[in-house]
Amino acid sequence: MCGICGIVDRNAQLEHLERAIAALSQPLQHRGPDGHGQWIGESCGLGHRRLAILDLAGGAQPMTDPRGFVLSFNGEIYNFAELREELISVGEIFETRSDSEVLLKAYIRWGEGCLEKLNGMFAFAIWDTTRQRLFLARDPIGIKTLYYTRLGECLAFASEIKGLLALAEVDRRPDLRMIPFYLGSGYMPRQHTGFREIHQLLPGHWLTWSEGQVRSGCYWDVGAKAAERGVRRCRAEDMEELVALIRDALRLQVVADVPVGVFLSGGIDSGIVTALLAETASGSIKTFTVGFQKSGIFDEGRVAASVAERFGTEHHALDADPKDLLSHWERLFDHFDLPFADDSALPTFLISRFARDRVKVILSGDGGDEQWGGYQSYRRYLQLSKAHGALPPMLRRLVAGAAGGATRLMGSRSRLGRRLGFAAGVFRQTPERLYMGLQKHMNGVTMRDLAGDRLRPHLADPEIAQLMSSDHAGGLDAVMRHDVGLFMVDDVLRKVDMMSMLASLEVRVPLLDLRVVEKSLAISWRDKISATQTKTLMRTYFADRLPKDVVEGRKKGFAIPLDEWLRGPLRQSLEDTLLGERARQRGVLRAKEVARLVSEHSKGVRSHGKLLLDLLVLERWLCRHDA
Repeated sequence: MCGICGIVDRNAQLEHLERAIAALSQPLQHRGPDGHGQWIGESCGLGHRRLAILDLAGGAQPMTDPRGFVLSFNGEIYNFAELREELISVGEIFETRSDSEVLLKAYIRWGEGCLEKLNGMFAFAIWDTTRQRLFLARDPIGIKTLYYTRLGECLAFASEIKGLLALAEVDRRPDLRMIPFYLGSGYMPRQHTGFREIHQLLPGHWLTWSEGQVRSGCYWDVGAKAAERGVRRCRAEDMEELVALIRDALRLQVVADVPVGVFLSGGIDSGIVTALLAETASGSIKTFTVGFQKSGIFDEGRVAASVAERFGTEHHALDADPKDLLSHWERLFDHFDLPFADDSALPTFLISRFARDRVKVILSGDGGDEQWGGYQSYRRYLQLSKAHGALPPMLRRLVAGAAGGATRLMGSRSRLGRRLGFAAGVFRQTPERLYMGLQKHMNGVTMRDLAGDRLRPHLADPEIAQLMSSDHAGGLDAVMRHDVGLFMVDDVLRKVDMMSMLASLEVRVPLLDLRVVEKSLAISWRDKISATQTKTLMRTYFADRLPKDVVEGRKKGFAIPLDEWLRGPLRQSLEDTLLGERARQRGVLRAKEVARLVSEHSKGVRSHGKLLLDLLVLERWLCRHDA
């Protein structure tokens, strides 16, 4: 796990490229404290910050090949040993034991086709000195991040936006198009970053630069793969194959020349990782849990300890101090560089920092919820579908019209008005569209009331509507694929990458091995979720392997008391930031509506914690980048 950066410019002098690489790589040093390298050639410079995991002595980068190729690589290629043998069989000679050299020679041998052979998490750049061509690629799931910007015919890229912002010539003007989406979800979607000219390379995509021209393409897409494989009910042999794939993913992902541990929460996903790892582990497994036992905020320590005891792990539990979280919150949210307001980022950083004192690599259970139906919202979707299907189309339209009319008369801010508005939505919209809308943070607040003059033109952006919808014919299977390709990538995985790498810790996600994902999404939701339970398939299969309180427990997550903190220790910061003159004059949000939300929340009339955090993070971001 590392930080990479680079710049290509046909007209640049070597001195300019050297200065640019120094500027790009300096803000990324937390991603790679073990080494720093750069390569400068005609028209191109590459930089690298190394967190040494494999071949500690021989894996330094940027890595060159005598045939004229240079690599800067972030991530891990888990099947590098098998690929190494295949490459040796066709005449390649290796000088190191690193997966970096395997990746470089795989590209030289197979070109873009190498992407079809890779099992891993990665973002990498390869410069072809002969063809004067840059090749960028990102892993299929989107575990590793990669951002880029065009500067005329020049192109610059980096693992984090802060690297690009270090270049004075980069256009850092805000792009407000996706801010309505952000306010409803807490994250920026897909290629959007909030900056007009800074973009994210999408998962499963590649990009090339040659003679000032940029091309991009897709080599893996969750929706296309699902259409290709189809969905069916789970048979006994399917479940056995799925678990075998998870075992093999663990076999590959524990390979490292440094200590490896496991994030162990009270949930079933990390329990599965620990249980299957314990079957083959040669020594004691180090497990790590974070909670707030003394302060009573949330604590999964007891449940996690029961898993640790069953499998004999070397368990480490952090009883965190809320004051520690509060002291870091501004720095941590600012660290994301783009608007991002998932409050679980705070404890994610604390557990990453805690684990980094003892290990350098962690396995996590991320990805299980989206693949196996772990969110309670999926059960809500089933309830919506049942209500929607209870009436014939004509009667649905009549009920929706009557409820909608009553809502307009009563107003959407009254409790009855909100309930009638919800009822109108149930019968007017498809369950998929209504479900996506319910994921918003708005809590009865309308975007039209909240948007100021600068934001209002973007409310009808068709891309937002597309992002908030799924394949309506696909039902809950389509909803779950939608979450894998959007929420999981741009919220969950971005959060884990940014917070763990801030602590210089590598997090690996065995449940997101591409083979596991493809197999899981080919199993119908009917085997994963019931009217009373989530993750039915996994709970049933692992019932006799995990403690009862894990198998029967409900997902909790890192639930910090956001509402209370915004009324207490964060209240002054909230009011100073959102109600100040600068925010009022900016014109992005309606000052009167923001003041109402702050007042209602502070007085306990109604809780707007999620939305207020979105607004607070947004305003801090705008203060830094909006002139």
